[in-house]
Amino acid sequence: MAEINLAARTSGNDIVLDAPLLRLHTETACRRGDALGLRLVDRDTARGLVRLTEKDATRWRQPVTCVLAENCRL
Repeated sequence: MAEINLAARTSGNDIVLDAPLLRLHTETACRRGDALGLRLVDRDTARGLVRLTEKDATRWRQPVTCVLAENCRL
């Protein structure tokens, strides 16, 4: 996992987006569509949560590390 994260942070077309996106998937195991639909207003930095929306419009709050909640600019 460390090698994958290193590759995401140091290579690719958009390393600013790739690293936090990979970290989001690592911490939440969310689907691709959930990550693509994430907005800044879906972050709760005080509680370390993100609000994810499934493909059937089901919404829930998923705990993440506060570092991800604060630094994730998806």
